[in-house]
Amino acid sequence: FEARGLFYGIQTLCQITENHEEIPELSIIDWPDIEKRCMYLDLRQIFPTFENLLTYIDEMAGFKANALIIEYEDRFPFEKYKFLRHKEYALTEAQLSEIMERAGRNFIEVIPLQQSFGHLEYVLKHAAFKELRETASDIGELCPSRPEAFELAKTLLEEMLQRHSESQYIHLGCDEVWSLCKCEICRRLNEGSRGKAFIGYINRLVEFVCSKGKIPVIWHDMLLKCSDEELSKMDKR
Repeated sequence: FEARGLFYGIQTLCQITENHEEIPELSIIDWPDIEKRCMYLDLRQIFPTFENLLTYIDEMAGFKANALIIEYEDRFPFEKYKFLRHKEYALTEAQLSEIMERAGRNFIEVIPLQQSFGHLEYVLKHAAFKELRETASDIGELCPSRPEAFELAKTLLEEMLQRHSESQYIHLGCDEVWSLCKCEICRRLNEGSRGKAFIGYINRLVEFVCSKGKIPVIWHDMLLKCSDEELSKMDKR
């Protein structure tokens, strides 16, 4: 039998011991209803200690989760743009490596979430990138019509890909792009269609990520606003 199966059997045994004063005589026959049992850790909203992060991974393993999406935001130890790191709460290189090691020991795949369209306030607030916003006042959203904006997204994604080489997936975010097509250039290039602008940009991200051997994931809310014709043009990968 595989080590993974033995590991999950032990988790079931631990759950039984937690609910019985004595261990009954038994055989454990257990299997999951779904293949990908994924949790989501959003470090934009919470500030756990590093020790609690490791404890969380252990607890997830006890429930037989086998994947963990982490949205690091400015907690990630960015290398090229070190100024993106949170001055107080950013993970160190050693801590990130330990998270990967702890997850691997618990048969959990760490899937990085790197926002690539909206929710980039921690990036676009910096003077070096303010010209890449969709509008000057929309501090969190990239303009998909600017080549430099796509290059920035690729740079951020490349660092995530390098540090999560064992992951089959990468999450691109791409939710709640509220200011999409406010930019005059975007309106002109996409004939005023927010759906066309969104899917065109997503397809470029998908092509880049797939060229790196990864499976891209995005949130679905913007797709709900697209027409069937627009959706038909989306990269099926």
